[in-house]
Amino acid sequence: MNSHIQVLLTGLFLLALTACGDVTIDNTSNPMTPGTAEPTEPFTLFAPMTSRTTHLIDEQGNMLHSWDSAYRPGLSVYLLENGELLRTGARNTNLTAFEANTAGAGGIIEILDWDSNVVWSKILATETYLAHHDIEQLPNGNILAVVWEAKTKEQAIALGRTQVENDFLWAGAIYEICRASLQNNCNDGEIVWQWRTWDHIVQEVAPGIVSTYVTDVSQHQDKVDINFFNGSGSEDWTHFNAVDYNEKTGQVLISVHNFSEYWVIDHAHPEDGILSRVGNPAAYNENGNKTLFLQHDAQWIKDGLPGAGNILVFNNGVNRPGGNYSSVDEFCYTQNNCTAGDMVDSYSEGADGDFYATFISGAQRLPNGHTLVCEGPEGRFFEFNSDHDIVWEYVYGSSVFRAMRYNSDYLGLEGRF
Repeated sequence: MNSHIQVLLTGLFLLALTACGDVTIDNTSNPMTPGTAEPTEPFTLFAPMTSRTTHLIDEQGNMLHSWDSAYRPGLSVYLLENGELLRTGARNTNLTAFEANTAGAGGIIEILDWDSNVVWSKILATETYLAHHDIEQLPNGNILAVVWEAKTKEQAIALGRTQVENDFLWAGAIYEICRASLQNNCNDGEIVWQWRTWDHIVQEVAPGIVSTYVTDVSQHQDKVDINFFNGSGSEDWTHFNAVDYNEKTGQVLISVHNFSEYWVIDHAHPEDGILSRVGNPAAYNENGNKTLFLQHDAQWIKDGLPGAGNILVFNNGVNRPGGNYSSVDEFCYTQNNCTAGDMVDSYSEGADGDFYATFISGAQRLPNGHTLVCEGPEGRFFEFNSDHDIVWEYVYGSSVFRAMRYNSDYLGLEGRF
């Protein structure tokens, strides 16, 4: 049987198992059982959005391992180099300030060992802030978390916001949470660093509010225009949905969904504003072509990989001129033989194709130069090469926020298979 067809059939089998929602896949029913076959590289990690189980499959779609949690994902999950599973969790308790939210809410960060035991956890949910969507482990073991900060209508108007549709406005922020160790001397679970949109506000409509007023927003691209609505003034104003850290530069990359931009900020200087921003000049009242359309999963291409230092984005393509379609776009950031912010590569099927995900989804550059794509709403994973030919495909059949690829030589899998 053709390997691509076999993988697709395996995905359909898993769809049948997950049709009823929260379930754990029975490994005894899966084509891969211990001792019957050797796992084939590479391995793909994913956490279905309707399930409390995280799965690791091989190239043929065989189940290799799973982790069970008390929480559905909220939403990302990663395998760490020490073999632990870093995941977000969706807290089930409603908070008044965030009761309007239905997309991506988390509130839990947890680390599981190989046997699903919780070895570390943090609740990041109060009436004033709530973790959601994504996390990132720093080299010192601390964890960056994407956070909503709830601001009241009165707070927003006091800074020059002209419209607040309901009682709250949610402003994006990134928090760093301490994970204490012998090498990392901090108070475990404490918020030790913050970068907050609310600290970098400007507006050009209310001269009397001197703390935020500027005569021309376009001359302050390092700041955030509090009156760039995008969503008719609804609570979820910025909607960060991804965070990544560049160890070489010390910079943090943020995907700002509702602005159709990605922002780069400096971890060493959180008091500074946005270092660079790409995707939507209208967000700072400037002319220019819009290139991002409600994107997800902005990330730096890692050192040693083709395109290293550039930025890879899953561009969902909602309301794209010329038709709705998704693309996986690579943007220059290194300025090596390219201009920062320019798109240097793009994979799509165009408006006439089937590749279109209205929400969630992601992409990852692989060591062989291929790119792994998670078409999130249907849980379709595929890999394309440098010629944009699809060379691998797997359909899980249920919504998945993102998928991550690991090889057997990854430190977190050493001795496992």
